Amino acid sequence: MGWVGREITAFETPKSVGDSDWNQGKTRVLKSFVDDLEDGEFVYYAAIENSLDDGSVEVFAAITIMLLDDGWISTKEMTEHYGPVASNPPKEILDLLTPLPKDGSELAREWRQECYENLGIKLPKENPLKPV
Repeated sequence: MGWVGREITAFETPKSVGDSDWNQGKTRVLKSFVDDLEDGEFVYYAAIENSLDDGSVEVFAAITIMLLDDGWISTKEMTEHYGPVASNPPKEILDLLTPLPKDGSELAREWRQECYENLGIKLPKENPLKPV
């Protein structure tokens, strides 16, 4: 997935851009947060509810890297399944995520574990994605 750039209006913020980008089709932002890094660099984190064709719902983490410069915003969207380097969402977002399937989600599992570690939350060995 590459970078996408566009002009940003005076009324838009990195959070509103991220919310707008992820609130489309069968996906809905449940909670989002923007980490203001430095000099126009932001990381957008969100818990995204996705309605599946069988009627069930999953909630996954979305991460968007954002660069803001003189009325222009460039974004790079990804999900936890890509194993992004950015791993500092608030606990409130992690708490909304649905359990991962046992197979095929190793990068997401590692990303979630790193997020909890960054928050200083110890995970039990028998169920590493449920905080103690």
